[in-house]
Amino acid sequence: MALAASFFFQYYLNRAAAAPVDGIPVSEQSTSPSISLDTVGWVGDPNGRGTFSLVSSCVITLTLCVWSALHLNVPPQGTSFRTAAFTRVKWVVFGLFAPELLVATASAQYLTARWLFNELRKDAKHRQQMLDMANPPLEPSWTMMQCFFATMGGIAVQTRASTFNGAPRITLSAEGVRLLSFLGMLPHTDNEEIHDKSKGDWLAKSLVCFQAFYIIIQAIARLAAHMPISLLEVNTIGHVICALTLYLLWWNKPLELDHPHILPYEQAMEPIISLMYMCSPISENMGVSEIRCMAYKDPARLQTVDRKGSVYSSDLPQYTNFSVGSKARVDPKAFIGMGPAKRGIARSDTRFDYKMEEKHCDVSPEHRCFMELQTPDTILQHGPKYCRWAQSDIDHKRQPRVTSFEIERWRLAGPAAHQLWEACQERESYINYYFTTSSLGTFLGETYYLDHYIKNFAGLSYLGHVNVHRDHLKSILAFTAFAYGSLHIAAWREHFPTKFERTAWLVSAIFISCTGVLSFVLFLAKQKSAAFDRWINTMTTDSWEFYKRSHMAQTNTAYFWQVVTSIGGGLILMAFGFARVYLVVEAFVSLRSVPSGVYDEPNWTGFFPHF
Repeated sequence: MALAASFFFQYYLNRAAAAPVDGIPVSEQSTSPSISLDTVGWVGDPNGRGTFSLVSSCVITLTLCVWSALHLNVPPQGTSFRTAAFTRVKWVVFGLFAPELLVATASAQYLTARWLFNELRKDAKHRQQMLDMANPPLEPSWTMMQCFFATMGGIAVQTRASTFNGAPRITLSAEGVRLLSFLGMLPHTDNEEIHDKSKGDWLAKSLVCFQAFYIIIQAIARLAAHMPISLLEVNTIGHVICALTLYLLWWNKPLELDHPHILPYEQAMEPIISLMYMCSPISENMGVSEIRCMAYKDPARLQTVDRKGSVYSSDLPQYTNFSVGSKARVDPKAFIGMGPAKRGIARSDTRFDYKMEEKHCDVSPEHRCFMELQTPDTILQHGPKYCRWAQSDIDHKRQPRVTSFEIERWRLAGPAAHQLWEACQERESYINYYFTTSSLGTFLGETYYLDHYIKNFAGLSYLGHVNVHRDHLKSILAFTAFAYGSLHIAAWREHFPTKFERTAWLVSAIFISCTGVLSFVLFLAKQKSAAFDRWINTMTTDSWEFYKRSHMAQTNTAYFWQVVTSIGGGLILMAFGFARVYLVVEAFVSLRSVPSGVYDEPNWTGFFPHF
């Protein structure tokens, strides 16, 4: 899109030198017979290009490109045809008015699938090296199509409903599949079976891409012949380029899968599935997952732990080094429930230093977690100092009681936690990936392993789960908005029915482009500078709830900045939405008065060498 925008922008800059206010260059008025100052409204098309053929061509091309380019994830179990159709129509609307959102979504899925592909290859290579054989057997390798299949929720596990809150089937995320691979339990999937389920192939995708390319080539030919272009064509080109980008990103992703590949129930899988469930957001209650306060104890060194937790010195700051997938990396203070030490976050963006006081270790009489279940021989033991239920900002009266489901999962997850720890001992670089290490003990990281189904849009911070900076997608979204706005800026010298519409078009396009480039620079700076990233996070809504509950001295200042950023961000988002809608609406409304040359066909023979 950026290349196309720059082409059109450069062309119109060259035209603008001699262009009067009405948008038709004076030099072209006298030298090009194909351009007329006469404006027309509705033009019939029995013998050539007319209004109906222009509108129908743009609308059909635009709708078909977006509709066919959409590769949605596997829908939830029991989804009706009507619900599935409504979901697809909703995403088509997003593609028409916010194509950069689709590009960011496709980029997230592509990066996740590529990450999974690389990690599976690392796991296979490691296991082959560990085998004490001259010619170790080759591991079954996954293709990018299989990795996309896993990323879109194509792999589910049949479970015992009595263990997982009545859920007979749970879907694995890309992180869940990667964890199975890390433990040598990667499920077998047939690439041909996935291809057979997919309702799209390379030929169908190629034909739609050819149709999309045709409208771009036609616009380039009109510019080369100094013929005017309608605003509808300019707007369509922007969406078509986005659709082509979607095709490139989703080329290996299966199309319109209705059902996942279900792994049969096996007792050997229950421990690891239970551990994944406890670590995933699916187990959260009041924002707290089941694994949050469960410390891992090596079975070789199990011993009774005092109910107040490990011994510590109140004069020294405690530290917590969060796992890669932990959402606490966004807002450590709200996660732990206490303020930082004077040194703040140190060593890396995953480490958080804080000062602990006795009040943080007091357990309310209403507090009920896994504490009463703790026994000397359990691998997962309750750590009250790390437990969010024991913090003063939690409403203890609303705390849920421990259920039999939780007890069963906790019993099953212990051996799986030890299996994961042993695997990390062989590959020590992954300890900080799967475990949150702390001066108060070792804890399992909270990562998105399981869900009822995989959402099509998991959020612009989703890539934090695959060790990619959480603002990476936001920078892609911002750059796409910049390119989209620049393409529309390039058309501001074309004919508009009124001067107000020209001004509104230019203001809208500049606002979208400038918002995109400024956001891109901001998110890029956050990715490059950890200090700047932390400072921005304290001024955004990630810490809103924590600052409202805080009694620290800087509460008023933080609250002020929260109000400013919230109001300012809301106004910018509203203005951005109005600008996007105006560009699409104006592209159709402007057809009521266009230069008559818009309906002239270019002479294609002039573009080919001939004698």
